[in-house]
Amino acid sequence: MDNTVSEKKKIVTIGGGSGQFALLTGLRELDDLDITAVVAMVDSGGSTGRLRDELGALPPGDILKCILALSPHGDIARSILLKRFAKDRRLQGHNAGNMLLTMLSHYTGSFPAGINALAEILDTRGTILPVTIDRATLVAELTDGSKIFGAEKTYALRLKSL
Repeated sequence: MDNTVSEKKKIVTIGGGSGQFALLTGLRELDDLDITAVVAMVDSGGSTGRLRDELGALPPGDILKCILALSPHGDIARSILLKRFAKDRRLQGHNAGNMLLTMLSHYTGSFPAGINALAEILDTRGTILPVTIDRATLVAELTDGSKIFGAEKTYALRLKSL
């Protein structure tokens, strides 16, 4: 009889966007893992950027993707929460998940508590932590000393230089 106790392997991912989503989706399927996702908080484009600018909210987009990746209900939740509003002028372009995470953050009193609430609703496997709860902006300093502010503009510059 084998008396050894199998401990879960601790896995920490650091990142954001589609790459971290893909990695976490795969890790979720493996047994005996204790997963923690540390998520970048500098997204400033699309729905996330508008929520930052209009409501002063922390960027929910990458956090939402990690919650969905670690949820056993990810497929159905993605089809609902990533659906974008199309008709209402003020809501146009926002997805339901970003709006829900922003609302939960306001309702619970903090962004981390909002993350935990949505993670609990979706039975997320693992822990999701924002890298910061302060407003942060990605800045690229060019060789001429000029600076470009914002993730969307910085990513576009990087793609242009390839």
